[in-house]
Amino acid sequence: MKKLIYIFIFIFFSSCFNRYFDIIEENLVEYTLTIIKSEGGNIDSTGGKYSFGEIITLEATPNSGFVFLEWSNGLVSSIIDIKIESDITLEAIFIPEKNEFPTITLVGSSTMNIQIEDTFNDPGAVADDLEDGDITSSINISGELNTSIAGEYSLIYEITDTAGNTSSISRTIIVNEIRNTIIYFEDLTCKCPEASIGLKEIINQVEYTVVDNESIKVELLNNNINLCTTHVTDMRGLFSNNTTFNLDINFWDTSNVVQMDKMFFNASEFNQNIGNWDLGKVKSTYAMFKKATLFNKNIEFWDTSNVENMTEMFSETDSFNQDISSWNTSNVIYMSYMFYHAIAFNQPINSWNTSNLELATGMFHGAKSFNSELSDWDTSKVNSMNGMFRESAQFNSDISKWDTSKVIAMAFMFKNASAFNQDLSEWCVDKIPQEPSDFAQGSALFEINKPIWGSCPSSKKNK
Repeated sequence: MKKLIYIFIFIFFSSCFNRYFDIIEENLVEYTLTIIKSEGGNIDSTGGKYSFGEIITLEATPNSGFVFLEWSNGLVSSIIDIKIESDITLEAIFIPEKNEFPTITLVGSSTMNIQIEDTFNDPGAVADDLEDGDITSSINISGELNTSIAGEYSLIYEITDTAGNTSSISRTIIVNEIRNTIIYFEDLTCKCPEASIGLKEIINQVEYTVVDNESIKVELLNNNINLCTTHVTDMRGLFSNNTTFNLDINFWDTSNVVQMDKMFFNASEFNQNIGNWDLGKVKSTYAMFKKATLFNKNIEFWDTSNVENMTEMFSETDSFNQDISSWNTSNVIYMSYMFYHAIAFNQPINSWNTSNLELATGMFHGAKSFNSELSDWDTSKVNSMNGMFRESAQFNSDISKWDTSKVIAMAFMFKNASAFNQDLSEWCVDKIPQEPSDFAQGSALFEINKPIWGSCPSSKKNK
């Protein structure tokens, strides 16, 4: 047994001594670090012999006109630590520093036309440099321009970067003699009653094109809105389903337009001022702004005296809430769904002349903010009020004096109009023998306040 113990002790100490000498041997081994000289820069070491495990710090410094890219072993920092565990060969890679010329670009056209005595509004230029970035503010403009004398002039735009590289570009300005134009502006509106279709003229550095019902569509397809529209009579659907259009067309001449149906239907981004338009000849604005969810501009002074059809005009306009109380609605026959789900609208329209109104179906259906007075409306010719205030959650105005003697349809009229509870017991409803389907379901209307179906109060029979 003792013999076995001695053998074990001998083996243990023998292995320990061998490991000790291996470690000493590793520390005595030297490896070679070879540094390859590179064009374009230097390394702060020439290499040499180093012991196993030694850590060497190296730094690569580029010469003027060069930049450090990477080491030959793939490391990208210019300062690195290398642990010596074998022979190593390293090279620092330098590349020439880019020194490109700056770029300069004109804003707007390279050739511009103006008339004598016009004010020249220079749109300028922009400049960019790979090393310096945006250097637009350093552009120097030279050249002469005399807007009092007809002729051709040139402006030079020049830019120099910090490395001394210079780029330039020029713009030609043509000053034209004053001439009588066929296209002209009157009260901010572009007009051309004597011009032929397709004629082009430049006014204040903008080229305008004369269009008719067909050519206006072609020009809009080419994103040209600088149009003289005096000859246009039909603007139906011009921007229908154009979900990106939002440009200024307030200068358009609409004085001869008769139809504007669905003009901005689903033009969901449109929200420009068009209050200058003349609608004096317009007969129909059916669904003109339907689903134009952002539109909310002042159109208070539109001449609507000849409009007969306003059906769905502001249907599903989430934002519209402008004062249109001064509109002349004396010829309007159709107002069905006019404010259908116009969720923001709550303006006073009690002054509207509704003496020719026949269809008011769903007019305020879902207009959840609306609660303006309507007591003075003349409803003597209205024959349908189906769903007129359906889901108009705020509406509770007094309409007890309305003349309903011609009405034959009142289904869903106050369905889910949760606030409504006005006295309708004096309404003349002799053309409706019994309560229509869901007349006031979900509303606050008391039974005692409902019309007496199939009857007409004596005071209203001979009206």
